[in-house]
Amino acid sequence: MKTLLLLRHAKSSWEYPYLEDRLRPLNKRGKTDAPLIGEYIAKAGIIPEVMYASSAVRCVATANLVQSKFKLDSGQIYFRDNLYTFSDNGDLYLSYPQASDDTIDTIMVVGHNDTCFNLAHRLLPGFDSKFPTCACLAVYWNTNNWNEIGVANARLHFYITPKMLK
Repeated sequence: MKTLLLLRHAKSSWEYPYLEDRLRPLNKRGKTDAPLIGEYIAKAGIIPEVMYASSAVRCVATANLVQSKFKLDSGQIYFRDNLYTFSDNGDLYLSYPQASDDTIDTIMVVGHNDTCFNLAHRLLPGFDSKFPTCACLAVYWNTNNWNEIGVANARLHFYITPKMLK
């Protein structure tokens, strides 16, 4: 079985409107929401072995706060400039797991909306939720090969938002 955790970054700050979008940090709520999601993931026992995240400051901070609850090695976290995208249909986010080593069973991708929303709705056609900040969707495929995953055969493990945990 292969599992993908798709995580939208936590709530970012608009306190400094002059900052370039990539440089916006998390706000107070984002800093409390990300560890909540990390705790949920740890308790669910669906812990990623590898994490790919956008290199935007808010995604880096979200990834670090979430993984602090299940302690990935720094060598298992990869920050990628090309994951800083908002309007992709999700193919880019899906390409990282699809190219992964089959000895890895669980991967997390931390990114942005609308790409997270688009991919969630492609993976699960009946999925009717929005994808708010720090929402996490866990889907799985009954296969041993990452190159066999796709939008046609994903199944839902869980969908969680910080609001659901408060």
